[in-house]
Amino acid sequence: MSSIMITRKGEMLEISVKIVHATEDGQRRDSKSGKFVPENFVQQIVLKVDDRPVADFNLGANLPDHPRVSVKMRNVVKGNVLVAEWLDSSGKKGRVERKVDV
Repeated sequence: MSSIMITRKGEMLEISVKIVHATEDGQRRDSKSGKFVPENFVQQIVLKVDDRPVADFNLGANLPDHPRVSVKMRNVVKGNVLVAEWLDSSGKKGRVERKVDV
């Protein structure tokens, strides 16, 4: 399951987003058919605070399975809602949400 982790150090908040997604770079062959396994990776992750985009990550095929991105921010307070939305190279979208509780 994808998740958002939050750590507070003073007024600074570290937000880490983990996307559960298997990555295929298009270079691996299927062991039975011998055909290349189609490329499939997380292309973009957008982090929002209360529906306002605050970070946009553009990723590539050379990442490991279950990519993780982190950002440090100020002016994020208890009760704000963090949302991470992502898009993979096949067009599939995902979303994870967490209310700030630290």
